[in-house]
Amino acid sequence: MVILMSFFKQYISRTKNQVSRVIDGEAVIIFREKGRCKTEKRKFVVLTPDATRIWKLLDKKIMVDDFIKRISKALEVDYKENRNEIKAYLFSLVKKGLVDVSTR
Repeated sequence: MVILMSFFKQYISRTKNQVSRVIDGEAVIIFREKGRCKTEKRKFVVLTPDATRIWKLLDKKIMVDDFIKRISKALEVDYKENRNEIKAYLFSLVKKGLVDVSTR
């Protein structure tokens, strides 16, 4: 029997196939070796200043729900009101291949 775990109870972390630096307030993420952004087919991605703030907070593996609470506090927004919007943004990072999701 397979039990689907809620996304909020899973863990996220930056993928290991990239390196990143913040330049002039924007994160520049470069895929190592043969890696590419899954959605844009480029070897690098540049995040907006707001997205960079979130990226900088993802400095270690963390449960999704805890990370959303961390983002909400850092951005001074209401957790409950912004939970699904932040979830959608995290899904976009997963889709691009910038973030890994795991059960532990």
